[in-house]
Amino acid sequence: MKRKYSDEYKLEVVQAYYDSPLGVRLIAKKYNLPSKNYVNKWEAELIKKGKLPKGSTKPNKAVGRTKESIVRQDDRTAQEKQYEEEIRELKVRIKYLEALASVKPYLKKKKQKPREGVYDIILSREGQYPVRLLTRIAGVSRSAYYHYKRKPKNKSAELKGLILAIYNKSGKRKGYRTIRDTLKYRYGLNVNHKKVLRLMQELGIQSITRKKKHKKTENTLIKDNLLHRDFESRHPLKSS
Repeated sequence: MKRKYSDEYKLEVVQAYYDSPLGVRLIAKKYNLPSKNYVNKWEAELIKKGKLPKGSTKPNKAVGRTKESIVRQDDRTAQEKQYEEEIRELKVRIKYLEALASVKPYLKKKKQKPREGVYDIILSREGQYPVRLLTRIAGVSRSAYYHYKRKPKNKSAELKGLILAIYNKSGKRKGYRTIRDTLKYRYGLNVNHKKVLRLMQELGIQSITRKKKHKKTENTLIKDNLLHRDFESRHPLKSS
């Protein structure tokens, strides 16, 4: 059944929207409304009825997300907050270590820079978790990470990523010549096979070759020595 709201309640919500730094979506969330359209609709109704106080003006809200702590009244204890923060950090640490384990074989190679691999992991998780937390877990500074993020990417790095994707998709069976052909005919990239080989060596990858299977001859017959030939020679140029 649809709930009915009084004009007093509508006025309270709209006035809270005017007076607080929250946007219309967060105001709707704070008052448990199904949609932000309720706030906009009530605002139009109150203006039409002339029930908004004189001098009430719609504020210019700042663009961006507002912290969730403003939306809901935080009644957690200090210990509960600490536990939640620790659990959150453990979850992020697990995700980071899983990602690190997947690229660890490539980070150990001499020509690879481990720090850049760590930055790439942070970059891939930035939309899910705070950078402050990710950099602390990874043991790097935020300023160094942002410097790496702003730095223009090398074309070889992009080519490495494409080579690695082709290699993994083939089940680690494509060699540098086959990968070169894939780059040419599927992606329109003319790359010398020597460069593909060099980049694969830097990544520490190579094609997995299948061992040749030799057919075993079964039921091999051993013939009897019927002649009993003796080839030992007791004199030069003569047989016994």
